[in-house]
Amino acid sequence: MIPTSGPVGTSQPESEDDTQYLSQPASPQPGASPEDIIRDFIKAGVGAEDDFAVAREFLTDEASQQWRPTERTLVYTSDPAIFSEGDDTYSVQVGVDSSVDSNGIMTPRTSSPDSVEFTLTREGGGDGEDGSDGEDGEEGEWRIAEAPQGIMLSSTAFSQTFRAHTLYFYDRQHDYAVPDRRWFMERGRDVAAETMRALLEGPAPYLQSAVDSAFPDGAVMTSGPVEGEDGATTIELDSERIAGTTAEERSLMRHQARLSLEGLPEVGDVDLRAGEWTFDGSSSLEALGITHRPEVQSLQVGVHDGRLKLLEGLQTLSIAGLPDISDLEPQAPAMPEAADDVYAFLDGDRETLYHVRPDRSAVSVAEGESLTRPSMDNDGWTWTVSNSDSGATIHAVPYDESLEASPVKVSADWLDGREITSLRIAQDGARAAMVVDDGGERTLYVAGVVRDSEGIPRGVATPMALPTTVDVEQVRWDANDALVVWEPGGVEDEAVQIQRVTLDMTTEDVGDVLLAVRNVSTGEGPDLELMAEAAESSVVTLPGDAWNLDNQDVALHDYAYAG
Repeated sequence: MIPTSGPVGTSQPESEDDTQYLSQPASPQPGASPEDIIRDFIKAGVGAEDDFAVAREFLTDEASQQWRPTERTLVYTSDPAIFSEGDDTYSVQVGVDSSVDSNGIMTPRTSSPDSVEFTLTREGGGDGEDGSDGEDGEEGEWRIAEAPQGIMLSSTAFSQTFRAHTLYFYDRQHDYAVPDRRWFMERGRDVAAETMRALLEGPAPYLQSAVDSAFPDGAVMTSGPVEGEDGATTIELDSERIAGTTAEERSLMRHQARLSLEGLPEVGDVDLRAGEWTFDGSSSLEALGITHRPEVQSLQVGVHDGRLKLLEGLQTLSIAGLPDISDLEPQAPAMPEAADDVYAFLDGDRETLYHVRPDRSAVSVAEGESLTRPSMDNDGWTWTVSNSDSGATIHAVPYDESLEASPVKVSADWLDGREITSLRIAQDGARAAMVVDDGGERTLYVAGVVRDSEGIPRGVATPMALPTTVDVEQVRWDANDALVVWEPGGVEDEAVQIQRVTLDMTTEDVGDVLLAVRNVSTGEGPDLELMAEAAESSVVTLPGDAWNLDNQDVALHDYAYAG
């Protein structure tokens, strides 16, 4: 089953001016009603100092011992509504925007209300053993005897107390460092320690079958992170789990920890220790053959007069030796970053996928109904999706002729009859972004790409849903942690809003609305210009925050960066 259905919301960061007004949690007030106790307990979730000491004041001693505040954080967008259910039991209904688990994994939630339950009791009143009326007639103060695990924060409080941070794992071939965005509470918490614990726990569910951790299963942190006199951050690991690992594996562990802790406050160069075992970090990731942030070149491939050509800036370049394929009415071309002698395209009916090389005829490599634009990964495979009445079928075809492999249909049982309108493989080859259509309702997902020991695609893991607030049909990778989505305009005056969606679960409109956008081109890399194509190959670019609307006609159309 897909983990989330329907539209999802997003917690947008508040402005810098707002963050200074986050109030300190208040202790229980004498004579407070049960509703006040519950409401103020929820508000006290912002205070993690001393293991949420203020929030625990609202709990009985037994409830405090059982309460685990870091197990879950619910982020709500409307004030909690409290209802008495009788027998000192109260239900709290709240519209939940998202939730964050103990490892910092955020999950968008539907806008339907969540309900949690509290049980209260009186304690500390009079001389009665149970806190009921004593000789002085006092009933005691209300306290929470049973509370749900975790805390609840408003979206404003969440944005002021939590921070997004990136953990890193490796693709199965150990060619790339793959990002895994998490959320950790900064206020009153040891973020570096929580980040390291989450790293040792492993990747988020949508990546579990697609990436590797250099750390062995069951590895635990026994102390740290501690900043030494030399500025290095020392982390001690259980030596029993490290025993038997190779020097190269331990080097990868240190690099993985460095990447994942990089940028955190008061964290210097990471030094791992585990008894007698050493963790050499002198070799760079590049020396180990691992790319941290893969980038694509500025060239694009497009169509001009029935031929595939390249686009550099706004200049059209011919591809030497490429045959005339105009009789196939080529569209939706693609090229890989890892090779410069092979291209893919669809025929005019979107029923056949072709590979074409210089000085060779185009070769049909896959057939299907309503094929999606091909995506060419760096592992030698071209991806497309066919859509029929029975749903989507994901196809992967080898373009690398050195691979001794046949075309495969990639398993994705969670699709369950749904269609895919767009699928793009990230440059790291471990993730697929896609727009899934479920009876006309479209959702943006990112899923791990499952490959066997030879790198052959075998499955697309159960995905993670991402929020969108515009109509979507197409998706492109804009960075290794961000996507661009839009729905092409069907008529000349149809307005199209392009949107950027990050793995932080935030959305941002890209420039102003444009008319009749047919194609958007962007790719992974900080220096690539996002381009939008309208009717008659009129091009607008986004050099900053606003579109350059000067007339920029190019001969090429239907262009795309590598990937």
